[in-house]
Amino acid sequence: MERMLETLEVTIPQGRTLRIRNAAGTTLRLLDGAGWITEEDDTNDYILDAGDTRRIGTRGITLVHAFREVRVTIESGMAQVELGGGYREYAAAVWMEQMAAVVRAAGRKMWAWNPPFRARSAIPTTPMPIPSRLASGSRRSTR
Repeated sequence: MERMLETLEVTIPQGRTLRIRNAAGTTLRLLDGAGWITEEDDTNDYILDAGDTRRIGTRGITLVHAFREVRVTIESGMAQVELGGGYREYAAAVWMEQMAAVVRAAGRKMWAWNPPFRARSAIPTTPMPIPSRLASGSRRSTR
């Protein structure tokens, strides 16, 4: 969900993150719950409880993470709000990217370590000869 807003009341489920872009001058007011706020280009993080207010000072991305379910009002003229896209989602994307790089690197190493196997197929291209004793259907008796 992403939209331009003037005043918006949002409920953030426990453990989820709300992303706010272009938030300079936006006021966040926590109505219920407890949340963690971090702003782009600001080395400080802020913990807010129910009833606390914070005015955002950066035009970059601001993340509001819910320690427990949070109801928050966002008052602004230009901010863009998106549920998700916080650290959990970012970490999952980075992890997938790194795992794909590991798999690609392992494949390249396997290819380089096994040059004789590159030209051979696991399935024989010519039929195996059938031994003559099996082809004629005769059995040798063992006496």
